[in-house]
Amino acid sequence: MIDFYIEAEGKEIYMFTQHYTTTVYERFRKKCRVEDALKFMKVGRAMDNLNEKLPKYIRYIEKEEGIEVLNKTKAKKKRRAA
Repeated sequence: MIDFYIEAEGKEIYMFTQHYTTTVYERFRKKCRVEDALKFMKVGRAMDNLNEKLPKYIRYIEKEEGIEVLNKTKAKKKRRAA
């Protein structure tokens, strides 16, 4: 099993756990930026499970923790404030 966390605003937040695959492990064994993780998502079948989970869980964490991680979220907040 592989646990996924996100670091935001100085804290590490658990997102989800998924079954181990070599492809996913090799890609994420070292920390990476969210933008880089989402760019890598278009690789193919070995990442299908992660491709579905990662954006959903990031949006969930943003909502639950009241943080902004994705550029989309930051832009939406700016539009609301204007």
